[in-house]
Amino acid sequence: MTTPQDTGEPSVASPGYHDLRAGDVVDAYPLFQAGGGGSTPTSALWFEKIGLRLANELLSRSHYLGPSVNSKVCYGGFVGTRLVCCQIWRSPATRMLPQDGSWLELCRWCLTPAAGKNAGSKMMRWVRSQIAQEMPQVGVLVSYSDPVHGHTGALYRASGWSNRPTHHEERWRKTGVGYPSGHGNWGTEKRQSPKQRWCIEIPRTDKR
Repeated sequence: MTTPQDTGEPSVASPGYHDLRAGDVVDAYPLFQAGGGGSTPTSALWFEKIGLRLANELLSRSHYLGPSVNSKVCYGGFVGTRLVCCQIWRSPATRMLPQDGSWLELCRWCLTPAAGKNAGSKMMRWVRSQIAQEMPQVGVLVSYSDPVHGHTGALYRASGWSNRPTHHEERWRKTGVGYPSGHGNWGTEKRQSPKQRWCIEIPRTDKR
């Protein structure tokens, strides 16, 4: 089971942000800035592989979960020389998923206003292509969205990911009862929905 810290969806710290998640991407700010007259231009946004230390600098400032302690690969998005978004990928945290390198988990995803409109879908498309080319052993990408923080998985869904419920999520749908660790409990005092799991396969034709 993943813990509350193990979510890749963007974290929504601002009240104006709505339904931008495609899994557990932590979006620290709304893409459309209140009172700013629209969104930030995205024409200069570009991506490359980055180190964990650089990614954690952005996460420390802009992600509700803070920095990550480990990774297999990290990617960043830049406007000019400024890091404005990042993703951290690792082996699946839960031992119930394959640990042979065929699955890769998105554990942090941070988007800032400077990344601009549609930055999430652009980044996901670019990163998926890079993983397909550079990590041909990876066949499935997995991430989690957290309804407790207002994350609906809309960005994952829009990017072609599918919801593959955990047994906790299936139990919640059937009975409305949460689970004892993470969010919720077995009792009736406070029932909260578990995180949602999202997956997408990388077809062999995507791999070079």
